[in-house]
Amino acid sequence: MAAFDWDRRNLKKIRAHKIKVAEAEQTLSRAPILIYAKEADSEARFVYYGETEGNRLLAIVLMERESKIRVITAYDLDATKQTRKIPGFEGEDEEAKWWASREGRAFIKRQSAAISSRKQKGSALVTNLNGAASVQMALRLPAPDLAKARQIAGRKGIGYQTLLKMLVHEGLHREARRQ
Repeated sequence: MAAFDWDRRNLKKIRAHKIKVAEAEQTLSRAPILIYAKEADSEARFVYYGETEGNRLLAIVLMERESKIRVITAYDLDATKQTRKIPGFEGEDEEAKWWASREGRAFIKRQSAAISSRKQKGSALVTNLNGAASVQMALRLPAPDLAKARQIAGRKGIGYQTLLKMLVHEGLHREARRQ
């Protein structure tokens, strides 16, 4: 399963749209629809439409960086303004603001109709994420470990279960490389 790259910058961007980390990750793990793919600053950018477990429709703009999924921004789907082409961006912040604007969202909606007639290659990490089905399990942890996980997760702005899943995933990959 692919890991996500979250930091203060991209967390601030999704929180501005009242999107939670868990919602963004759920959306990408539930077979989202690739709407748009573009090269920007020598990195591929992908726009996906998807649905959370709570049936909330989201658009998520992301890139792949160091084998991790880095969400640039995410927002609810509701657009009215129209744009014919993507403007040039000075940096990730400016790009995130544009994609989150009404103009950017309208652009994505128009692209979705055009995409159905042509095939694009989406993010390999998102594809792999969808191929790895999650299995529910129960796990007993010492209370101090759980408290520490909640503290660290709170500091990072993510859910403690997401943090634990990431730690298990990273630990398993590290151990697999040792063999």
